[in-house]
Amino acid sequence: VYGIVRDTGGQVSCRSVLGRGSTFEIQLPLHVAGPTKQATTPPPPPKVKTAQGRVLVVDDEPLVRSALSRMLEAQGYVVTAAGHGAEALAQLEADPGAFRAMIMDLSMPVMSGEELLRVVHERWPALPVLVLSGHPDARQPLIGAAQVLGKPIGPAALGAALDAVLGPRA
Repeated sequence: VYGIVRDTGGQVSCRSVLGRGSTFEIQLPLHVAGPTKQATTPPPPPKVKTAQGRVLVVDDEPLVRSALSRMLEAQGYVVTAAGHGAEALAQLEADPGAFRAMIMDLSMPVMSGEELLRVVHERWPALPVLVLSGHPDARQPLIGAAQVLGKPIGPAALGAALDAVLGPRA
């Protein structure tokens, strides 16, 4: 959250009273939108592509993990989800050839994303790994990552990233 607020020119402040709790205040700059264009015809519905293959989704936030899984399933992927790095390694070890790709968060408990990425790169170097991060500073190339993508991410961008590492879907 802090990175997003900072990148938009905002500020975060905190007030804390012992025994009573803390209050965080987020201030964002005012954005004045210009006139919007009215679409004369609705855009065509997105093409549904089918895919074969299993993707391992690793994120410690259940809502994010669920949203990513639903996006991928809607695009035809079979999804296995893990809540942290150690759980993901157990899935990979149980059936090393089962996954076509792994999509993982960078900031996780139990095993950091960096550590998970290092182990996966050493043990399964052919497995494409897409790293997701909500921290703008983390969007630099990482050893072992096929791509580093920002959060939040939509279905089209997620599908395009997988197409880039796996090849176009049918």
